[in-house]
Amino acid sequence: MAAKLVNENHFGYKLGEMVKREFHFEYEKIGKAGPEKFPYSEAYMYSYYDAKYEWLLWEKYGPLLEKENVAHIFDIEMDVLEVILDMERAGITLDEERLAELG
Repeated sequence: MAAKLVNENHFGYKLGEMVKREFHFEYEKIGKAGPEKFPYSEAYMYSYYDAKYEWLLWEKYGPLLEKENVAHIFDIEMDVLEVILDMERAGITLDEERLAELG
């Protein structure tokens, strides 16, 4: 989110795309199968690289939020994210009859 607020002209804000663009580095993604489907050494390295590059990206873009005068927007986005994550954890009720009508 910080990267997008600082420079909305980049294309691709997925972690792998940003790591390649910013650090000229690529690493093997585990994918949607989940880390339990891979040998420990592969899952470990994947997690290590994700954490390392998330931190390095924050180190790069975090200070730019104030410089570009968008820190207040970042704060709003983080508040909204917290609500969305709570909604995701709690789930929603679903009117199956209405859904079938729409289907």
